[in-house]
Amino acid sequence: MRGRYQYFNGGQPAPVEETFSDDGSGSLLAVRSASPYHIQVSAAAHTCDLVFHSPEGRVSLHTVCDAHGLEVTRRHINAEKRWQLSASAVFFPLMRVFTGRVIRQIAAQGGQAQVIVPDIRRPQDTETLLVPMSEARRVQWLGDERIAAWPDTPCDVFSYVGGAYDASARFYLAGDLLVRYTFDDWEAVLVDYTP
Repeated sequence: MRGRYQYFNGGQPAPVEETFSDDGSGSLLAVRSASPYHIQVSAAAHTCDLVFHSPEGRVSLHTVCDAHGLEVTRRHINAEKRWQLSASAVFFPLMRVFTGRVIRQIAAQGGQAQVIVPDIRRPQDTETLLVPMSEARRVQWLGDERIAAWPDTPCDVFSYVGGAYDASARFYLAGDLLVRYTFDDWEAVLVDYTP
């Protein structure tokens, strides 16, 4: 599986590129490039590694989800900190390719859940960069719709409220895969997709 999310702001192409590919072993590598930072995520069935390259250095986050909950380890230079989080918490590793899975997990929990999001609000601050934040988020299924980029597939449309998103945000899923989202002046569309 591979694909690319094309971003638009105000209807114009934006300088953000996000690609993902499956190496065939069950791991998914997703990369987002946007000035002034670079994020790389690799994920397997129960683990996820997120690496953030900033001008101030490399910060990484490793997560393991099992029956005991979500264990999160943040590393920067030689410093390491661990968190043990509830098994009901949903981890969102920032990349669009994981958004559909997160929305489906929240829907399965009755439409609301605590979502663990790595903090990237201030990339220059390596003390807070990738520190896990817990946010209450809600999803609501709004129906299905066919979109131009996926004319043969009816997409489930969800609102996804919490964090930066308000009720105007729309997320279009084909199965667990996000194929489009719109919020404010932003839009991202999945292109160059190969299952």
